Parts: sequence; C-alpha cells; structure tokens
Amino acid sequence: MPLFQKITGLPDREFERLYGEKNIGSLRDRKTDFRDEEPAVKFANALVELLPRDLTLETVLFAFVKLWENDQRRHERAKYEGYVREYLEEHGYPNFKGNTLPGEPDFVVPTEEPYEVVGEVRVIQQRDQQKRFKEFGSEARAAAENFPDAKFVAVANVTQSVS
Repeated sequence: MPLFQKITGLPDREFERLYGEKNIGSLRDRKTDFRDEEPAVKFANALVELLPRDLTLETVLFAFVKLWENDQRRHERAKYEGYVREYLEEHGYPNFKGNTLPGEPDFVVPTEEPYEVVGEVRVIQQRDQQKRFKEFGSEARAAAENFPDAKFVAVANVTQSVS
C-alpha cells in the first residue's frame, strides 16, 4: 500500500478527497489479500486509472525510493524546525509557525503583531547549498515586502560533507 500510495500521489487525505474512501492507508497492516475489501478494490481501480499501462518494476522502485527520500528530508526539516522553535521559546522568544501569513514563514516572533522577526529553517545537504541559499534570498525579499518592519532570519543546519 505505501508503495502504490507514494507513486500515485494518493495519501489518505487525497484518496478520500478524490474517491470518498477514508483511511485507505490503514489497509497496509491488515492482510495481504484485498480482493474482498471494498476500499482496496476502489484503490485498485484508482491505480488502473492513474498509472500508465506499461510500468517496469525498476521504474516503480526508483520512483518510490526517490519519493521516500524526499519525505525523509521533509521530516528532518520539520524536526529541526521544531527544535529551533523550541529553542526560541526556552530563551524567552514566544513564536509561532506562520502558516496563515503571507509567505508562510517557519517561525514568527512574537506571537502577536507587530511581528519583530520572521524566519525560515532549512536542513541543507552539501550538494544543495547554492540552491538553498538562493531560496533564502527570495524568501528574504518576500519577507521584506510582507513584513517591512520585521527582521528576516534564516536558520540553516548544513550537513557535513562526506568524502
């Protein structure tokens, strides 16, 4: 189930939105034969609709691994972002994640307007440094436009180079 959910782009919420079936991912832990499971039949029909007719095993595995790696990076970033926000709190800087604000900053200090600081958090791989630093520049320009009186802060955890 996780493999097919990943390569079709159908996590539980998206599958429910498109096909009206809740918690399709929960089938993964139940059994290996899904022929009599109505949600699984709906999922199989969605696979037939969404996936190309000819698909090699190598393509499926490669796509799954790449998408899984991206998820792991996203989880790592979220974990580091939580660490940064917790650190700010512990040192007297109440903050929140700005999901509802323009540009959706990773953290905003203080929790009420006027905001003094808006910031972004990244875990950066060596090979992606240039691209990520360039993103910080774009985010800083957007923050200056959206929050002209606030300072922009970028927090980066740059991984060590493996030689």
